[in-house]
Amino acid sequence: MFDSELASLNAKVSALPHFDDKNGLAPIAKWLEKNAFPLSQKYEYELAVNVYKDLYKLRIGTIVTDKDISKINIQTLLSSRFGGLRYVAMSWHSHPVRGSLGRSSKDISARTLLKDRYEKFRSATFWVTYQDDIKGVISSEYKK
Repeated sequence: MFDSELASLNAKVSALPHFDDKNGLAPIAKWLEKNAFPLSQKYEYELAVNVYKDLYKLRIGTIVTDKDISKINIQTLLSSRFGGLRYVAMSWHSHPVRGSLGRSSKDISARTLLKDRYEKFRSATFWVTYQDDIKGVISSEYKK
């Protein structure tokens, strides 16, 4: 069931027009919050995706998962692509379990590793969507 739902979500992503980079990355985070995060919560799997910059356009790559409640392998994240685009503008993932505190120490470590080892992530911002018990669903950028 999950695999077919993820395939449907990725088909929806493939059919999307580009996002205009003059609007920033928040509209993409909101789209992922509305469309990908519910699937993440339903199956309690972390999902991840890279968003690529193509001149003034932003394109969402393939949504990926390791079918784990609390992690995404770096190699899995690297498999999130959009055509031949190279530079990542945004890397997003979900924390599916209610009561998450947002970014974790593992998130910060992965961010540091990606920025240090992979040129395509050097200018990327990193985002997480989670559900806080008080504020509800939140999508936010994290730095350190």
